[in-house]
Amino acid sequence: MQPAATPKVTFEAVAAAAEALSDAGKKASVRNVKDALGGGSPNAILPHLQAWKAGRPGVRVADVALDGRIVTILSEQITAAVVDATKATEARAGDLEADLEAVAEAGRLAETRAAELADELAHSQSDQQQQAGRLDALAEELERLKLDAAAAVAEARADAAREREAGEQVRQALVRAELRLEAVPGMESALVDLRGQLDAERTARVEAEKAAAVAVAERHAAETRAGDLRESLEHARSELRIQVAQLTMAQAEAGEARQAAAVAREEAASLRGQAMQQSGVDHPVPPPKAVPVTTKSKMTTTKPKTE
Repeated sequence: MQPAATPKVTFEAVAAAAEALSDAGKKASVRNVKDALGGGSPNAILPHLQAWKAGRPGVRVADVALDGRIVTILSEQITAAVVDATKATEARAGDLEADLEAVAEAGRLAETRAAELADELAHSQSDQQQQAGRLDALAEELERLKLDAAAAVAEARADAAREREAGEQVRQALVRAELRLEAVPGMESALVDLRGQLDAERTARVEAEKAAAVAVAERHAAETRAGDLRESLEHARSELRIQVAQLTMAQAEAGEARQAAAVAREEAASLRGQAMQQSGVDHPVPPPKAVPVTTKSKMTTTKPKTE
């Protein structure tokens, strides 16, 4: 179904513009007609232009001194044959022009898509580099946290060992003090002091164990963050490979579209040459001895229906 014609794009307007271009020695193409009209859709201009070309007489029969009936018969036969041949050739040329436009449009779309994919690829590569840099930084941070955590754990264990040793010494002193307390009542105050030292040792040991647990938890959290970032980087690399494949396909499609457009241009040029040769055929008829009669073939132009 043809698109609805705008007020500017009518058969009469297209035919008038095409006639003016033809009289001026210019090619009555869709682009030239559009420029002559001052706008309009090429899809609306093309069917009117094809109808105008189909209705034009391909060959004019010169005025000859023949009997009117003979001239009429010869004119009708010659004109009908040339018009049929011209219509077929011009129709084929018009189809090729439409195909050429479609192929060119496909090529432009493919090149646009290739450019977009190239931009996306560059963006993805930049993102990958940034993520790789973040991963390296996180790996360094993880290594540092591991070293810090290992040092903290070792220190906490050493502190706990020292506290346990100190506690054991305090307990032994407490036992000895209790034994002495039984014999010497004045040792009660020393026993109280030793019990205070034992409580302090217990508190310090608990704090050291808590610090060791915190260091271990921080190390586990850092390892988890590093694993998440590695997974994100692998996903980005997979998307990058897909985009590279899409870019390769788009470039191949653009090349095929350009090759098809070149073939269509060559075929359209060949058909235009054939149409020009058929339009220039001349059929000379020897003039008989009769009264000169002047007649001209009449061609009617059918206006195509606008949907």
